[in-house]
Amino acid sequence: EDHEQPHVVSRGLGGGVRIVMGGGRRVSARARDAVGSPDRPLSRAQLVDKFVDCVGRAARPKPADEARKLATAILGLADCADVGALLSS
Repeated sequence: EDHEQPHVVSRGLGGGVRIVMGGGRRVSARARDAVGSPDRPLSRAQLVDKFVDCVGRAARPKPADEARKLATAILGLADCADVGALLSS
């Protein structure tokens, strides 16, 4: 047994699709890494849009404008000097 070989682990973040057309023609495509995975991260705009969509589908949904404000605040936490002031506003 060779313990020097690198261990390859599939992250399971990709996927594929196969389609059989009406005439029997087969078409397939694979994506190694899904959009939003570590190797294909979402842009800031995509991340905010996804957050707004998720918040809009929550058990207690928020309007899109409120969700966008919240997303902006969350994304800015690293630069926030006083989180307490952020929470009280």
